[in-house]
This record gives sequence, structure tokens and C-alpha cells, in this order.
Amino acid sequence: MFLFECIVSANKGLKNKDDVQLKLKSWYFHCVEYVRRCIENFSEDLITLLLCSLWGNVEVISEDEQAKWDTERFVETCCVMPATIENSKETVKDNASLSFTVIVKDGKIKVDKPLDNFPYCSKWLDKLKSCHSTNHIGQHNVLEGFRLKTVQDLNTLKRLLQKAQTDHYSLYRAYQFLQASGYEDILLYHVKKEANMAEEQEVLEIISCLQEFLKSKHSTSDSKAK
Repeated sequence: MFLFECIVSANKGLKNKDDVQLKLKSWYFHCVEYVRRCIENFSEDLITLLLCSLWGNVEVISEDEQAKWDTERFVETCCVMPATIENSKETVKDNASLSFTVIVKDGKIKVDKPLDNFPYCSKWLDKLKSCHSTNHIGQHNVLEGFRLKTVQDLNTLKRLLQKAQTDHYSLYRAYQFLQASGYEDILLYHVKKEANMAEEQEVLEIISCLQEFLKSKHSTSDSKAK
């Protein structure tokens, strides 16, 4: 986005030459180093941003313009849903219960709704924090990897659900995949939403079956733990 603005400015004529040069010089600061700043400023609170971005609908509020920019870029980079920030007002209407307002103030992150943590997010937060503080490109690549892995997982689950309509083994594989993913609720939310839009009734029934089975397994595990 930032680089695109530079190109647009350049196309407007030579009178914008100084502005273009300034933007290009600050590109690295705005488009790469924001990950480092978020890690330094928010530390463990980053888990909240990762969780919110996985659900898809996020609006960032902050009086600090730099903090707002950095946080929005962070969410935008790891979000699997398009135009999360820009269309937040529209998405709130569609899924109010899964839309989040993130408030950034004094280096702290607060969210307007409770969030359950998932092992998947904890694992990726550890990867981010394990990157050397001077390896800004590496930090950015980890964040990109978070998004790409999520997209890959969603595509894998969708393929298994399609096959499960005629193959019981694929249904079992889908269950195993979800159980090992570390964020099965989020994956099921997205595939269910897509199946609803496509009116895929058989897929919806399979998803409901998986949700019930996973829920019963969790209940059994909790009982044993007590």
C-alpha cells in the first residue's frame, strides 16, 4: 500500500519528486519495521492481535497515530480475511459477535470482547519473539508465514470436508487434522461461514458432526483432568 502511494505520486509529475523520494526512504520504516515495534511495544499482548486477526474482523483505535499504523499493519499482514480494517463497519453488521475493537493505549492492548487463547497462536508468538531483534525482515517473514500457514490449513480442511461427503475416512482425517491444529474452533468457524454462503448443506452437516465430536472429546478430557 505504502509503495503503491509512492508510484501514484510519481505518476502525478516531477513536482512530487521530493515527496516520492521521502516516501521511498521511509518505506522500510513503515512497511517492515512495524513488526519489530509491535513486538517491543506489546510483548505478550501480541497474542491478542494474533487471535483477533484469525477471527477476521478488527478495528484499531488509538490516539497515537504511529501505534495505530503499526497495529493496523500487523493485523492486516497476518489476517486471512481481506480488507479487515478498511471494511470493519460493514463486517460488524454481518458478524457482530466475532468483530473486535482493539484499543491501543500506553503500550497496552485492550479488546472489547473476551478471547480464548489457542496453542496455534502461542506457537507463532514464540516464533516471532525468537527472531533476533535486528532481523526485521525475518520478523516480517514470520508474520507472513503465520498468515500463509492459516490459509493452507483452511484449504486442507475444505478439501477434506468435500471428500468427507463420500468418504468416511476423509471425515476421520478431518477430525484428526482439527485436533492437531491447535485452533479448531477458528478453522471450523471460517469453513462453516463459507459453506453457509454457498448453501452447502451436506458440508454444514459434516461440520456440525465434527463440532459435536470435538466438544465431547474436550469435555471428556476436562473431566479426566479434574
